[in-house]
Parts: sequence; structure tokens; C-alpha cells
Amino acid sequence: MLTQNGMAESQANEVMKLAIPKMNNIVEDYNIDFNDSSDTYPEPIYTVLFMTVKQTALEWIETNVPMAWFKPMFI
Repeated sequence: MLTQNGMAESQANEVMKLAIPKMNNIVEDYNIDFNDSSDTYPEPIYTVLFMTVKQTALEWIETNVPMAWFKPMFI
């Protein structure tokens, strides 16, 4: 979803490196496999996880490319 919202693959990878530890702390007693497709997770879990990724992406954008054209996609 990061690349679908305008980020380059390399940017999305940087964001995910920051977001994965945050996501692992959010969902207790749930095994998150980041190599699975999104449809393997119940919609509420996916929604919560993506909210974390979106917030992390916005923080990353503010720090690294604050004038990025795709910034509004993460607000």
C-alpha cells in the first residue's frame, strides 16, 4: 500500500523497517508474518496494522522528503 500511494520501493522498505517493530508491539498473541499477503489477516487486524504503517510513513516523509507529492496520501 505504501508504493500504491506513491512511495518508491526503496522508500517503502525504509518505512517498513521502522514500522515492523511498532506493529509487533501492538498485536499481542498474534503471529504476524510480514511475508504473507494482506488477505491472510482479518480485516480489523489489517486495518490496525496499516494505521501504524501509515503513521510511520508520515513521520518518515516529514523527516526525509517533507515536500513529497504523495505526502497527503498518508495524512
